Amino acid sequence: MERPTETSMFIRTKGLLRIGEVHFDEQPDGEPVDVLRYNQSAVRIPNSKSRRFDSLLVDLTMDAADIFAAIKKDSRNEIRLCLKDGIQYECQSPVGPDELLRFCHEYDKFASSKQRPRANRSRLLAIAATGGMDISYVGTPGGNILVRHVHLRVGARARLIHTVSFYRQSSDSALRSLIGRGNRYHHWCDIQYYKRRGLAVYDLGGWYSGERDREKVSINEFKAEFGGRVVNEFNCLVGRT
Repeated sequence: MERPTETSMFIRTKGLLRIGEVHFDEQPDGEPVDVLRYNQSAVRIPNSKSRRFDSLLVDLTMDAADIFAAIKKDSRNEIRLCLKDGIQYECQSPVGPDELLRFCHEYDKFASSKQRPRANRSRLLAIAATGGMDISYVGTPGGNILVRHVHLRVGARARLIHTVSFYRQSSDSALRSLIGRGNRYHHWCDIQYYKRRGLAVYDLGGWYSGERDREKVSINEFKAEFGGRVVNEFNCLVGRT
């Protein structure tokens, strides 16, 4: 079994500030920074500005058959359909700057269609420089990409950062259905990939704790199809200078 890749604190700049970031209770190294950000810490960091961040975690230490059985029945059927249709999966790891910038360009077009912010290139490039970023995709046997996922990988956890669904605005209902099935299959392939690498946790990248935003509730419903459990963590900012 391949050992998980350990990554250190990554540093990015914002104006004149040097911002260091760590994840999942990883400890910062001795690099001098102006601001230190703890992402998804299990506890509130003392003397920090913090906010709660919930996420849905899948336990990869379980047997693969049990992980699959915990997936919603309809989603398991769609995953099986993708296998029959020959949907292909690949994961690039680690990710170089050229490949990452190509993804950012794709993501910006997707984000614009959904009125979301553009990709934060400086932050993503800083993550990729540590070797702790992966980009995976699923596509048709003919080579048409359906969905791309970007993951942060730190210690024993892989965390989904971004998803891009291609042709999502298409009026072709058959294509839209294929993309929906492909995204479910994609998550299952990512789960298997990280389990093979020896990681312990697959993090679906956030959980909406409210009820008013129907789009976010719908995203919750999609994530819940994969089983797992919701955890309460904290994002904390600590001033160093």
